[in-house]
Amino acid sequence: MYCLDLYTGSIKWSKEIPKPVLSSPTLIRNKVIFATSNNTVYCLDSGDGKRVWEFETGDKVWSSPSLVEYDKMLFFGCLDSHIYGVNRSGNFLPWIWSIPHHVSLMAIYSCRPGMDCYMSSAYHLYLLTYADN
Repeated sequence: MYCLDLYTGSIKWSKEIPKPVLSSPTLIRNKVIFATSNNTVYCLDSGDGKRVWEFETGDKVWSSPSLVEYDKMLFFGCLDSHIYGVNRSGNFLPWIWSIPHHVSLMAIYSCRPGMDCYMSSAYHLYLLTYADN
């Protein structure tokens, strides 16, 4: 993975990733979050590329992590038939929804604690209630 300077295009840092990156990176403040084919979601510091945290799933994660800023949660779907939510700080207990099929793509349309979350995967739309506890 490479981080380029926005103005000059020069390489600020590079990071060797053990397996192919399967999702588009999500940039949140000073963190870069992405998934790979080794069943792991990584969070790197955008300033120097050092690992901040990582989260292991039961299978590959093809969906890009989506941020729900209200509660500072990242949600992503997985080929292990789960939708995961983790706190972006890395001090997290995972929030997991089990679903009847794998999630290869995912988008979040609306989500706040105690309210409905609208999430979609390639062929399905979910209406799930998100509780913050």
